[in-house]
Amino acid sequence: MKNILKKILEIFGFKLLRMKERNKHTTFGIINHLLNIITKSGKYSHLTIFDIGGNVGEFSKELETHLIKEKNEYKFFIFEPNPNLIKEIKQKKIKNSNIFNYGIGDKKEEKLFKIHDHHEKSSFLNIDKNYFKNEKKYNIYDFKCKIETLDSFSNENKIDHINFLKIDTQGYNAKVLEGAKNLIKNNAIDFIYTEITIGPKYELNETFFDFEKILNENYDLYGIDVGQYYLEVISRRSMDQLNLDLFYVNKKMIQ
Repeated sequence: MKNILKKILEIFGFKLLRMKERNKHTTFGIINHLLNIITKSGKYSHLTIFDIGGNVGEFSKELETHLIKEKNEYKFFIFEPNPNLIKEIKQKKIKNSNIFNYGIGDKKEEKLFKIHDHHEKSSFLNIDKNYFKNEKKYNIYDFKCKIETLDSFSNENKIDHINFLKIDTQGYNAKVLEGAKNLIKNNAIDFIYTEITIGPKYELNETFFDFEKILNENYDLYGIDVGQYYLEVISRRSMDQLNLDLFYVNKKMIQ
């Protein structure tokens, strides 16, 4: 009966998936699994979590629900350059959170931040010159913003270890890692969850090499989150731009 149903669905362009098996490997399922490994090690009195590109705080809030459930102590450091979103982050009432209204990158500087009407697309990068050929045009505003590096921030705030680093900075992700080379070299970050933006969306096109050249020595690529792309093969044939999320885990953590 199941095979007949599958064939009928395939005629209409649908596919039957066993979602129960897939749910075991959701984004937060993997994050929670890795955080549990850290807490069970007993090395840390609390978990130090960095959210780079905090947006409206929904990611950190979701993560906090797990930490509370597991009765873990934690401290959040949330960075969001868009001043219009800081109020929304604060409204999430994430306990033990420090919120910073500036960006993180590869060097300390001031830079124009491009605030999009679709705020989740805001970036320190200009969009690709051909981007609006396939997208409905909307407004983008410039905002002068401070940028710190993770290395300098950690030194100035006496943070010697980060348990979980999340990066979602719309094409600026590898730049964030470049500014954390000392932390990475010293194995001071347990695991990293970062977006990679592939394709003509911003003026710089990220590649896996941009991440591997920084992380390969001390980190293993642990997994890839393909989001809501229900395709057997995720490729540029099906879409011009690919937004994937990568899990990198410190090699010493998973020995």
